[in-house]
Amino acid sequence: MKKNKNLPKLVPVKTRKKEVNQPIETNNEIQRLVKIVLIISVLFFGVYGLTVLLTENRTNNTEPTEVEIQYDDILLGNLLNQFNKEYYVLVTTDKDYYTDLYNVYISMYENKKDSLKVYTSNLSNSFNLKYKGEASNTKITNINDLKLSTSTLIKVKDQKIVNVYEGKEKIVEQLKLITK
Repeated sequence: MKKNKNLPKLVPVKTRKKEVNQPIETNNEIQRLVKIVLIISVLFFGVYGLTVLLTENRTNNTEPTEVEIQYDDILLGNLLNQFNKEYYVLVTTDKDYYTDLYNVYISMYENKKDSLKVYTSNLSNSFNLKYKGEASNTKITNINDLKLSTSTLIKVKDQKIVNVYEGKEKIVEQLKLITK
């Protein structure tokens, strides 16, 4: 017999691969898809709801707050550049225990009818450290020459230092005098 080349080759039964005919369960795949969509939806709406709650609490407190600008505390570099023609500047340090006493006298003085403006400055402020020195120098022509060693009450008139009261005793004495 002649072999026909067009015929399929016969394979013995033992070497054939077994084909497994399992039906595709679309029902199981659909259940998994629905579960994934539900989990993502729950997470999305949970985060959204939490965000709305947090932002709602912040927006409910929309009471306008009045901004107060503090003009009484100045830097020593601006000591001679205030708007008033005549004023006092009380320069204190963090180590001065009498600052509260000075403030009491100042508040009493400011309640007077014809009082001058009183500014305060802290010599321990990092912007004022270049004006701190071992010995005081208040007779200046340039503000960069100013040096203070302790708490000082300075009276300024027409952008010039007129009087200087250095130390606790002299400051309290002058504050008592101007509050009368």
